Amino acid sequence: MSPTRLRVAAALALALVGLFAIQSYRWSGEAGAERAHRKFLSAVADRRWGKCHRMISEAYSDRWGFGRREISLALKDVGGQFTFALQIDWETRSVTALEGGGYEITGNAELDGRGSPAVDLILREARAYSRRPYTFRWAREGLLPWRWKLQRADHPDAEVPPGYVPGDLGSLADLF
Repeated sequence: MSPTRLRVAAALALALVGLFAIQSYRWSGEAGAERAHRKFLSAVADRRWGKCHRMISEAYSDRWGFGRREISLALKDVGGQFTFALQIDWETRSVTALEGGGYEITGNAELDGRGSPAVDLILREARAYSRRPYTFRWAREGLLPWRWKLQRADHPDAEVPPGYVPGDLGSLADLF
């Protein structure tokens, strides 16, 4: 290899290491968890269901018995009703470090948007939930510093309507 090519390769390797170091710093700790959380809410608001699904841990579980697949489908069922616009205003109340890594982000969310006739009912329900905080648990998975995954989501007042099956819009429509 010629000296010029060797210098170019070394400069490129150094640039990649520098970029990785910067990203490691940006995505580390509490700031990284909050950054992942904002990206997730943005993906939901933009109705980018594939991105949402990829940001949910395979080990996701919640008090409703939903796993990764079910919560992804439920987000799509509800968020898909907002065909024209979905806006999520998030206000963080606290970020708590968890033993063994990860962070719990607690805050209030307010939804707004337009879409199908079901949107009015969804917004009414969501507004009732805005009085008490939501809690999201995030943890880094894998070697890459930006690989934060949602492990759990909860709200003390939220209940899954009886008969609702995530991914079955027919069961959702029957509830309205």
